Amino acid sequence: MGATTLIPKEPPLNEIEENMRAQTYIRNAFIILNITSFIAALGIPVPAPFLLRDWVNVKMTDVRTGQTFSMSDFAGKVVLIETISASCSTCRKQQDQVKEMHRLLGNSTDLVTISLDVNIHENEAELKYYAAKLGYDWYFAIAPPEVIRALGNLYSA
Repeated sequence: MGATTLIPKEPPLNEIEENMRAQTYIRNAFIILNITSFIAALGIPVPAPFLLRDWVNVKMTDVRTGQTFSMSDFAGKVVLIETISASCSTCRKQQDQVKEMHRLLGNSTDLVTISLDVNIHENEAELKYYAAKLGYDWYFAIAPPEVIRALGNLYSA
């Protein structure tokens, strides 16, 4: 008869994720409420809120091809979004890993990779040069401010 090991029961990951998500929403709502109240107190008109779901419809330009796209164009596909800066050495290492992943997967039509440059000091010409020089062949775009804000709201604490 073998030994029995008891493993403590942990709550399902979904419950933990939901709890964390709820805390983040509450924290973000509180911060937004305070900022909105502060701006209103200064007498500055407060624009309608940019809904988190709206960022998927924001048109961006692939600097490699000049074609416009939005995240919603890729409904039904697996989309890998990487926020980058062309001047970031860690980002380049990650992009090299994405390039290797593409090589290993071949021409997967179900995977879309999008690198969004979130450095406000970089421009389309610099990003296009960066992608071409390093042989990256997926979508590259300068992330508009509303997309940067939405991603920050979704994925930061």
